Amino acid sequence: MMLRFAFVGLRGLLTGLVLLSVPSAEIAWAAEGGLRRIGAHVEIDDNGMTGLIAGGAEVSVKGHSSGRVVLFGADVQMDAEVADNLYAFGADVRVSGATKGDAELVASRLSVTSSIDGNLTAVGARIEIAKGAKLGGAASLSGAKVTFAGDASGALAIEASEVEFAGSTKGPLRIEATHVHIANSAVIEADTEIFSIGEPIIEPGARVIGKVSKHSLSEVSAARAFAAAGPMGRILPGIFLLGSAMMAGLMFLWLGRGGAEGAIDELIDSPVASGLWGLGAVVCLPLAAAILSLTIIGAPVGALAVLALPLLLLLGYSCAGLGLGEWFFNRLGEPRSSGLRALHLLVGLICLTVLGIIPWAGPALLVVATLCGLGALLRTLHDRMHSSGAA
Repeated sequence: MMLRFAFVGLRGLLTGLVLLSVPSAEIAWAAEGGLRRIGAHVEIDDNGMTGLIAGGAEVSVKGHSSGRVVLFGADVQMDAEVADNLYAFGADVRVSGATKGDAELVASRLSVTSSIDGNLTAVGARIEIAKGAKLGGAASLSGAKVTFAGDASGALAIEASEVEFAGSTKGPLRIEATHVHIANSAVIEADTEIFSIGEPIIEPGARVIGKVSKHSLSEVSAARAFAAAGPMGRILPGIFLLGSAMMAGLMFLWLGRGGAEGAIDELIDSPVASGLWGLGAVVCLPLAAAILSLTIIGAPVGALAVLALPLLLLLGYSCAGLGLGEWFFNRLGEPRSSGLRALHLLVGLICLTVLGIIPWAGPALLVVATLCGLGALLRTLHDRMHSSGAA
């Protein structure tokens, strides 16, 4: 389950990067010829949309869309009817209205009061499925704290540290959490599986019609699952990381070929300096975001910076793969076609995946490689900005 959630979050970050970088004609896959609005404050009220892409610090959408809708930003408010799928990514996301298709929502704080006929995947620190929300398909919720007060018709899976269930569900319910509280208002009309630490709290007024199975949370812990899986349990995370980094690296090569070439040179010529840059970025970026969050104007910027950190680390890992592939196949630094660069990336990432399997030393090597790749990327960006300013 966690692999799926990680992929959804990654796709949200990559989607934001692509939408900010390429013309609308090249991202017709997302809005199918519909509106594209990017800005600090985006406000849309349109009943004739055939699709929508919108991003910014504050995004507000009302109306009706016959096509899919993609939203990203610090503060996203969605109050529209969508006849297709809905994708929303941001720091604070509030979704109302109605969605006929599937919905994928990623946010630090997420509130849903809408009806969603398709499947719902939600990832966030705090997730609230409020009273009045109606989920027609299967739903997967993952967060630090999840509050569910809506109505679910399909299978419902909740994974969190703390779960408050006060709604109703007609499909099977699975909860994995440290603390579980089933409130008096809860109506559960199917079998329930609860994995928790200690005894879950089920209020006397709760209506639980199906069978309730209670288990220890340790039975579904990642460490136990991987240990039971044997070698495959150690290989699968590396394969997932390889695929994600390959996708990010290909986008990097496509959108910024010159930047990729510069990052490779920085990584090979100055690996130690690149590693120090990467370490400094990992330490300073969250600190800067925390300082910015203390101000009203800087809070959205700080939130976006935190959301961007996983993408930067993934790009750093991809740069490390590019550098390793360059070291294997092109030590003279001769020009290479995009196809050969992609091959170098794949070989380098495969090598990193193999290194990551080594007990104890493997994860440490991957961390060092990621920091070096991130530092090389940042140094290249710094040099290009400095050259542009000097010109």
